[in-house]
Amino acid sequence: MSSSSPKSKIHTIKTIVSTIGTVATTVMVVRSVAKDYLPPEFRDYIYLGLKSFIKKCSTHLTIVIYESDDFKPNEIYKAAEQYISTKMSLKTNRLKVTKTPNQEHPIQVSTDENLEFTDTYNEVKLYWSSDLDHPSTFATLAMDTDIKEKVMKDLDRFIARRDYYRRVGKAWKRGYLLYGPPGTGKSSLIAAMANYLNFDIYDLDLSTIKFNTTLRSLLVATENRSILVVEDIDCSVELHDRVSAEHRRGLAQDNHHGYRKEGQVTLSGFLNFIDGLWSSCGDERIIIFTTNRKDKLDPALLRPGRMDVHINMSYCTPSGFRLLASNYLGITQHDLFGEIEDLIRKVEITPAEVAEQLLKDDDPDISLCGLIDFFDIKKKQNEKAKAKEEENLAAKESEKIQELQKYEN
Repeated sequence: MSSSSPKSKIHTIKTIVSTIGTVATTVMVVRSVAKDYLPPEFRDYIYLGLKSFIKKCSTHLTIVIYESDDFKPNEIYKAAEQYISTKMSLKTNRLKVTKTPNQEHPIQVSTDENLEFTDTYNEVKLYWSSDLDHPSTFATLAMDTDIKEKVMKDLDRFIARRDYYRRVGKAWKRGYLLYGPPGTGKSSLIAAMANYLNFDIYDLDLSTIKFNTTLRSLLVATENRSILVVEDIDCSVELHDRVSAEHRRGLAQDNHHGYRKEGQVTLSGFLNFIDGLWSSCGDERIIIFTTNRKDKLDPALLRPGRMDVHINMSYCTPSGFRLLASNYLGITQHDLFGEIEDLIRKVEITPAEVAEQLLKDDDPDISLCGLIDFFDIKKKQNEKAKAKEEENLAAKESEKIQELQKYEN
């Protein structure tokens, strides 16, 4: 009996391994056949059916608490955040710390994005998690196809060239400058890039940073495989290296008295943050600047090695409109498309404005007619804005002439 027992166990193990191998082979064959011969729509139908069946058998209930409701703060979200901060265990390895207006509790600690922990209430397990899920993808992005393909190819090339960057002695990072008027999809493109690469996003607000050393600390704290975003860089902070002589004299006077003004991130400090020695602390990093006015940026920020790729986020194009119509109305052709595309070529309108008009009605006829009416309004707005801009330029030129005349006198 004792001698046959090990043989019996070995036979049982062989049977289990053989069964697992057979099942795995069958699954691979079925998957290959389904992928090659079944239409994508049919595969999606089967997948959704299985997903629905599994959900019916599951005893889990998911409750989603949004941070805001119709642009108003959700009080339940705040309450849940405060509750979670009291229930976190020692196993939580990443926390988010924020400052609050509450004088009694000025610091609030909560979970960071994409973290989950378990809580038990009346013998029922609750799984709390915080997730950042932006739906933007390259497929839904209202951009010219050529530009989207260019960006995706550049991202693929960047990800695949780790050994190349090491061989040539460069930090494994890439810089993108997204410039164009508001509403042209700069933030959506950033989200699409993050989803495409499965990267984390860090949003850097320069207006809250007072010292160059803080920039360095923030850079070191970011994870690999991440995107660091500085939005509206021309408006968020004044970089003080290339300034007027009066400003430099003011800084010198401050230093003479033994202190320095707060809120001064220098241009040299910021450039070191982008491509200095400390920028090499980490791999697979992408730095993205956004701006409405590229001409306002210092040329030192724009050179290759800092901002490698410059992407002009232009006004809506005919191809962008067709993609928006497909996404929002579910149509790829309509009798009004030709008229709308002609108007798009003549009137400057952003993808966000087109999307807002398409959202107003589910009926394609009503929605597209409303968009055509909006073009008339937009044309008048553009003409008025242009006239005001010319008036401001004329006023500035007049001021310059008066200053020159005073100087000559």
